[in-house]
Amino acid sequence: MGHLPTAAHGRIVVDMTRCWPRLGIAILLFTSGCASAGWGFTDGGFVGKNQGYGISYLETSTHSIVPPDWTLDNYFVDGKGKPDREKDQGIYVDTMDWVDVTGRSTQVEYVIYDLKWRHGNGSTLAVCTVAVPARHRNLRLSAFAEEWANEYSGMQFSFKHGEAHRTASKIVESKARQVGGRAAREVTFDVVDVDQLHLDANAPRTRIRAVFVQAPLAKEFLHPGGGAPAFLFVAYVSDQRKFDKRVDDYEGLLARIHFDNR
Repeated sequence: MGHLPTAAHGRIVVDMTRCWPRLGIAILLFTSGCASAGWGFTDGGFVGKNQGYGISYLETSTHSIVPPDWTLDNYFVDGKGKPDREKDQGIYVDTMDWVDVTGRSTQVEYVIYDLKWRHGNGSTLAVCTVAVPARHRNLRLSAFAEEWANEYSGMQFSFKHGEAHRTASKIVESKARQVGGRAAREVTFDVVDVDQLHLDANAPRTRIRAVFVQAPLAKEFLHPGGGAPAFLFVAYVSDQRKFDKRVDDYEGLLARIHFDNR
């Protein structure tokens, strides 16, 4: 299963890519050998690997995109603390079965994150590129986002103590918005451990706010080649009780995203 994004609250470790295989979605990135030159943390800002989108820096001198109390998790840093090289092995890579337009299934390997940060309070911010299979390309963006959120009900999650429990999800809000001038759909939902909920009506919830952005992006598979149209996906995961404390950082990240004119 995948690893995007995770946040531990109470006993639940939320693993958002557990939904991607059920929806037939992959988080797909290039390796440096496949990507165009000039991507990553450039002097002028962060540039996505297919150069279809960019993110302006919050602090240019340190190449920081979010406030300094967030730790960039998926990049190595140089001696001056600046992002230097993407992590593309181990937990930062995943595989899934991809069904092409002919119905043929192929196992593909991909790097999960464009960007991922973690906070000392257990929260996660992530930016990813989501390649959408043919059977989902005609779905309304609202239906796509809400179906993804609803997939969390009844799923099995990993827990700190090696246990697995049933979970339930409830959509709190689903709305249209714009990101970088592009149409987007944002969904906010809570995930709770059903077994804990039976014992305690105030059992801790994990709140997830994620936005899918329609943009002229395309991703190529590492293996065996080919590619697909893609969404940009940005997510904020936090304990429900702490959610509002850092949600402005998520909004600030969205405000600095821009797209080219393709």
